[in-house]
Amino acid sequence: MDDQPLPLYGDGQQRRDWLHVDDHADAVAFVLDHGEMGGVYNISGQEERTNREVAERLLRELDKPWSLVRAVPDRPAHDRRYALDGSRLHALGWFPRVPSTRGSKTPCSGTATTKLDGVGSVMAIGIATTSSNTAGDWRAP
Repeated sequence: MDDQPLPLYGDGQQRRDWLHVDDHADAVAFVLDHGEMGGVYNISGQEERTNREVAERLLRELDKPWSLVRAVPDRPAHDRRYALDGSRLHALGWFPRVPSTRGSKTPCSGTATTKLDGVGSVMAIGIATTSSNTAGDWRAP
């Protein structure tokens, strides 16, 4: 980050589920090996944080000042929280392995859902990040 402004929607109190990208890849592979054909599995990092908390942490780790943060108007009807239920995947035995204390430099945020087709390959993977307009529980077609 070369001291460019860091936009933060509204008050930054929107909550998101954060997941390290390595855990996301591991979860997709796990679903391919252990998932039910046609099943839909939400991939949850079980790490809810506000956007403000994440911005503070990244700036601290990069040794950058809070003055880089620029409050931008919040989107109309912006969800305060994207709740994600990963219990179906957890019931199969998958859980994130990268602790947030180690993984904050390369997180992937938002909602991730994987669906298998009838022959065991991934039919669709959807990730709705906090920068997209997609909210809630993404479903594969």
